[in-house]
Amino acid sequence: MADPPVRTVVSLMHEDCAHPWTLEELAARAGLSRTVLAERFRSAMGETPLAYLRTVRMQKAMQILSETAHTLEQVAQAVGYQDAFGFSKVFKRSTGLSPREFRQRDAQEQAMPWRFGAAG
Repeated sequence: MADPPVRTVVSLMHEDCAHPWTLEELAARAGLSRTVLAERFRSAMGETPLAYLRTVRMQKAMQILSETAHTLEQVAQAVGYQDAFGFSKVFKRSTGLSPREFRQRDAQEQAMPWRFGAAG
């Protein structure tokens, strides 16, 4: 991506997705107004900064759910949510599965990859 302020914001989100980022703080870190950041971010990334942050958080949550036995509360806090309930709602809306369902499906896929279309 050619836009340095947008690149800065994307890096910040990936480096610390648990931080309670606001558009105001991201814009300040990028040296732009909120409006200009929102416009440039959408132009470069195809979505708003906070929508992108939600995607980053859900990707990190899927990784944690797949690779650890952390509790739902621990996963929620690791990706910037204050409670497991709010995190679970966003996770289900984003993935179509509850965190528990995702973890169960992921475990089944790893145990029996041939049943889920993986090469074998």
